Amino acid sequence: MYNMQEHVKGRPSLFAANGCYFLAAAGLWVVLVFLGAALEPLLSGATPEQSNLLINLLYYVPFLLLPVLIHTRSRDCAADALRLKPIGFLTTLRIVCIAILGLLIAQDGTLLWMTLLQKLGFNVFVDAYVRPANTAELTLSVISAAIVAPVGEELLFRGVMLSAWERRGARRAVFATAVLFAMLHGSLIGLPGELFGGVMLGLVVIWTDSIYAGLVYHSVYNAGVTIQNYLSTAVAADAAEEALMRSDLLAYLGGAGTTLLLALDILLMLLILMMLTRRLRLAYALRNVAAGRRDGESALPVDPKLVFHPGMLFGEPEPEDRAPMSTGAALVLMAGIVSALCMYGFELVTMLGG
Repeated sequence: MYNMQEHVKGRPSLFAANGCYFLAAAGLWVVLVFLGAALEPLLSGATPEQSNLLINLLYYVPFLLLPVLIHTRSRDCAADALRLKPIGFLTTLRIVCIAILGLLIAQDGTLLWMTLLQKLGFNVFVDAYVRPANTAELTLSVISAAIVAPVGEELLFRGVMLSAWERRGARRAVFATAVLFAMLHGSLIGLPGELFGGVMLGLVVIWTDSIYAGLVYHSVYNAGVTIQNYLSTAVAADAAEEALMRSDLLAYLGGAGTTLLLALDILLMLLILMMLTRRLRLAYALRNVAAGRRDGESALPVDPKLVFHPGMLFGEPEPEDRAPMSTGAALVLMAGIVSALCMYGFELVTMLGG
């Protein structure tokens, strides 16, 4: 049977992809702990947005972009492994709508997750948001969040890593890269949104066969978060309301009734999301069938009514690689995971008041 992943030439190995992930995880510590301390005197006169942009560049360029470029040096390898295929205007517009809907779902889910964590005794307001002082500073924040970060993260996760993990099946590749993507952010509070976003990013890249779909989704999502945070803090919160929010987020939101409405809202938006992505999934399934026919394999016609079936969701045959992960690849991956998990450890201590 035709295996869609066989057309990807020159893909990085799992060892190389996992090695890139380890560099990204270790780079967090290098930049935040060592470079951050070294640069602190030099950045004493800079605004928070200027400092953040510089630190992001020092992180994403050497620890994400350069390893990816090294492993995809040739033009053919880069085009295939990174899926450097253009997408049309209508597809781009659809991805923008999907990203906005994904942002709303993630934010509602995060609110529910925060209420649960607070009831379990965690302080969910450990990170103070620093609002940009003016439009110029907001622009720097958008550049950092919606351009620098998406380019680096998409080339790593939906480029090198997704391509390497696809040998084990598209579903496994999407969910493995989503979990690793969420872990690298090191945020327990943002975990549900990052997991959901990682899955959606993997899906749109798989369905469109283009990393540009992931870049559009990621940029729109991050820009939306940045601008929304800026607008929502335009007016200072009432002291009594802020105290209630920090002590009992569930009561601040309106009680159990409001949280139920949030859950129903998430379900409704998920249904709309399924409708928005239906054409992308059908295009993916049809592309697989057409490729199978070109290979001389018999292929069943695609019934649009079956697009929601899990098998048709990816339209993939049996995984190409059934062999266990090599010891070297597993060890490098575990080193990256441990490095990322340490970020959660520090956040947990902070959230518990330590």
